[in-house]
Amino acid sequence: MATTKKLRNQLRVTYKAYQKSALEYTKAKGKLNRHIADQFRQMDKSNDGLLSINEFMAALVSYEKSLDSKTVQEFLDAFKKSDADHSESISLQEAIQLQYSFANVPMDGWEIPC
Repeated sequence: MATTKKLRNQLRVTYKAYQKSALEYTKAKGKLNRHIADQFRQMDKSNDGLLSINEFMAALVSYEKSLDSKTVQEFLDAFKKSDADHSESISLQEAIQLQYSFANVPMDGWEIPC
């Protein structure tokens, strides 16, 4: 009987820690999603909800004036990786998915941040 009580207590303590971690994870996802959405909207000069390769590269050049050819190629590769549907543009969802991929975190549903 003592073992059962001990195991129930361990389960209760572990569950409380899980709840705290889940809340922190949800907050971190929200912060990342809002940040990416803000950056995306700033980059989307045509306001069509998509980033063309030109908008993408123009934004990168405005952030970093001295891009060498290796860095430019890395950004082009990131654009291609982001463009999951091969539409030659990046949606907000694709931009957020890329960040989850870079973080090695599965994307388990999301909402477009306001």
